Amino acid sequence: MHGSADKAITMDQFADLAKELESAGLAHEMITYAGAQHAFTVFGENRYQAAADKKSWKRFQEFLAYDRFITILKKLALPAMPTIKRNRISGQSA
Repeated sequence: MHGSADKAITMDQFADLAKELESAGLAHEMITYAGAQHAFTVFGENRYQAAADKKSWKRFQEFLAYDRFITILKKLALPAMPTIKRNRISGQSA
């Protein structure tokens, strides 16, 4: 998750990370929040963005639920378990 107005980590660096993860064959998801600065979830700071914070927190909770689901499926060791690969870049408006 990355704010498009982040000056600490540029969008080019963010894109480079996505390319490196893809090259390494690592499942990943890159999400940007329009206009959000670095550490946009720090409540009480000037850079805080409530909409981006809410969306990113929801997305993080979804990721944890997804990860738990996959972990449970792996523990079940089903004979024909599908491989799920999540590689994408998505932009979200704050």
